[in-house]
Amino acid sequence: MVRVSVVVPHWNRRERLQPLLKQLRVQTHPIEEVIVVDDRSTDGSPEIARSLGARVIRMRAHSGFARAVNRGLGESTGDYVAVINNDVDLDPYWLEHLAHALPAFALDQELDEREHLGEGERGLLLALQLGHRGVHLLEGDQL
Repeated sequence: MVRVSVVVPHWNRRERLQPLLKQLRVQTHPIEEVIVVDDRSTDGSPEIARSLGARVIRMRAHSGFARAVNRGLGESTGDYVAVINNDVDLDPYWLEHLAHALPAFALDQELDEREHLGEGERGLLLALQLGHRGVHLLEGDQL
């Protein structure tokens, strides 16, 4: 079975985080771990995340999306990593469908050859594969 870690970069907006974490708990494919990388929220988000079973990593200072994602990727233990925003609405079968498709794809194939995938699925598939390969997002001073 494909082991998937889920990384949620987060800053405030706990009213969005709580429903997402509840949706992750009812996924039909087991999740290896849910990591909320908290970018110094001031609204009680870390406590909400912990109470819903997420592992919380607090950034030392408000550092932005890319650094939060990189930290989550570095701390994840799954075979693949799904990076998702805190404002998505997930179907209970979301991860099952993606995990089922993952073994059939190799990173060296062209994504545009996968015509049966929608644009959002292609992007997430690429993020999962890149996270698995240890690729990180570039930060502002690296561009």
